Amino acid sequence: MKKIKPSAVIGTLACILFIPIIIINLVIIFNGFSDSENIPGFFGYRMNIVLSGSMSPTFDAGDAVIIEDVDNTENLQKGDVITYLVSGKATTHRIISVTEHEGKVAYVTKGDYNNIEDRLVVYPDQIQGIYKGFHIPKLGSIMMFMQSTQGMMICLGVPFALYIVYDLMMRRKERQQEHSERDEQLKEKQRLEEELAKLRAEKQQMEETD
Repeated sequence: MKKIKPSAVIGTLACILFIPIIIINLVIIFNGFSDSENIPGFFGYRMNIVLSGSMSPTFDAGDAVIIEDVDNTENLQKGDVITYLVSGKATTHRIISVTEHEGKVAYVTKGDYNNIEDRLVVYPDQIQGIYKGFHIPKLGSIMMFMQSTQGMMICLGVPFALYIVYDLMMRRKERQQEHSERDEQLKEKQRLEEELAKLRAEKQQMEETD
C-alpha cells in the first residue's frame, strides 16, 4: 500500500478549507461591484454576515446566514425573519407585526434577543430576502478576516508556502533516491568485478594445473 505523505494531506486540507471560501468571497465581491445597492448573491440566494448578537440564540455574531429571494415582499407574515437594508447596512431581524405606514405596507421588526422593537419600520423595497433557518456558524468571521489584508496574505501565502515545502521535500527525496540508486549500481558493479576477478583467478589456476 502506498504511504500517504503528511505534506500531501496538509496541502489537500488547505485546498478544501481555503479554496471554496476564496471563490465565494470573489463571487460576492464581484457581484457587489456590479450591483452595489443590493446584497451580493447568486442562484436566488444571498449571504449576510451577522455583526451583532441581536438575534441570539437563533444565530450569533460572526455567523453567516443564507437568505432566499422573495417574489412578493409585500406578502410576508408575522414571524418571518428577513434581511433588509437601512442606509446600505444589512440587518436580519424577525417581523413581529405587519402594518401600514404612509399608505404602504410596512413591517415592524425586532431582534430575538432585544427587548424592544426596531425604531424604524421596514418597507418591502428594503427587503433583500427571507431567512429560512440555514446558517453557518462563525463563517462570517472567517470571511471578514479573509477580506482583510492580513487574511488575504495568509489565505494566499499558506497554500503557496505548503506547496514550496512539499516541492522541496519531493526534490530532496528524489536526490536521496538517486544517490541510493547510484550506490546500488556501484555495489553491483563492484560485486560483478569481484566475481569476474574470481573467475579469472580460477581459470588461471586451472591453466597452470594443466
